[in-house]
Amino acid sequence: MKPQKLIRLTNEMLDESKTFRGGWTREQLRLYRVPWPPTKGWKRGLVGTLILSDTYEQILELRSTRKKMTHPDFDSVGFLFVELDPQQEFNDYHGPREERMRLPEK
Repeated sequence: MKPQKLIRLTNEMLDESKTFRGGWTREQLRLYRVPWPPTKGWKRGLVGTLILSDTYEQILELRSTRKKMTHPDFDSVGFLFVELDPQQEFNDYHGPREERMRLPEK
């Protein structure tokens, strides 16, 4: 069993661990030992604290995880694509939640 290495957290390390949306997940904050919901100043309180390097690696791995859209019509970024019949009037098209889509009148 290899010895655990401790590292001191910096502002840059915390910023590096952000998700693609610019924040942190609940799981990441749990590994940082930040209570949920995080209170004001939680990041400032972490700077300079020691953390296991293995834990920090786990936190970095979690930054790229995201929940997948389960609807088959959504693409990987979350956009909904639908095919419209060119013969159909746009004002008659109903969206996925039966909301009417309106285009400006000509």
